[in-house]
Amino acid sequence: MTVAVYTNMRKDTDLAVTERVVKYLDGKCNMIFRKDFESFGDMCASCDALVILGGDGTILNAARVACDYDKPILGINLGTVGFLAEVEVDKIETCLDRFLAGEYEIEERFMIKAEIIRNGEVIATYKALNDVVVSAASFKKVVSTDILVDDDYIASYDADGVVIATPTGSTAYSLSAGGPITDNTMKLILVTPICAHTLSSRPLILPPEKKVTVELTRDREAASFLTVDGNDGEKLLQGDKVVISASEHTTKLIRVNGMNFYEILRRKIGN
Repeated sequence: MTVAVYTNMRKDTDLAVTERVVKYLDGKCNMIFRKDFESFGDMCASCDALVILGGDGTILNAARVACDYDKPILGINLGTVGFLAEVEVDKIETCLDRFLAGEYEIEERFMIKAEIIRNGEVIATYKALNDVVVSAASFKKVVSTDILVDDDYIASYDADGVVIATPTGSTAYSLSAGGPITDNTMKLILVTPICAHTLSSRPLILPPEKKVTVELTRDREAASFLTVDGNDGEKLLQGDKVVISASEHTTKLIRVNGMNFYEILRRKIGN
C-alpha cells in the first residue's frame, strides 16, 4: 500500500505529530510526501490513500482534489472541532494499526458543484464538500438574491448572504445561520439565508437531483463574493447567476473508530 502523508504546517509547526506518524508507518507501508511532487494532484494520483494532518479546513481542501482521483482520506485532527478528521492525536497509533490491518470502513460523502454564469457563459466551476456561500464582501452591506429551484422562482432574500450546503456542511456555516442538521450520509441540498431582512425566510431542504440558482438582483453598490468551503472564491457582479447541483464526485473518508454520525455529533457539539 502506498500512503500519501500531507501536513498543514500551520497546525503542526514543529512537525512533532507528523514525525510521530511517519515513524509509526515506516516499514509498514510505502510513504510518499507532497514535497516530492509538482502538485497535490500528482501525489493523489500516486497513492492508494491519504493521511491528512490538520483541521477540517485542511481536509476540505484536500478532498476537492482527492475526489478527482477517487482516493480515500484518513484525517488526523490538529484543529478544534474536527468533524471530518477521524483520528485524535492521543489515538494515532491505535487508529493507524486498524487502518493498516484493513479494519476500517469507507464513508462516501455527497458533494455539490457550483457554476458561475455571467452573460450566459460559465466563467468558473467549483466543487464543494461543505458549502457554497454567496455573500456581501463587507459585513456592513447586504446582498439581494433571487432563489430558483429547477428554474422555478422560490424566494428573494435581502440578507448577509445565502448558504447552499451538503449534509456534511449542515454542521458548519449553515448551522450557524440557522439551518437544520442533517445526517451526513444522506444526499440532499440545503439552502439557508444568512440573517435575512424578512420574517418569512426559512431554510429549504431539497433532493439531490434539484438544481439551485442564486441570482444577484438589485445593485446595492456593494461587491458580492462566492466562497467555496470557506476558501476558494470569486467576485460576483450584478446579474451573475450561481448554479448549484450535485457533483459527479464524492469524498471518501476512512472510518476506523466505529462511531456513527450521532455519536460524533454528540461529542463535538453536544451540550
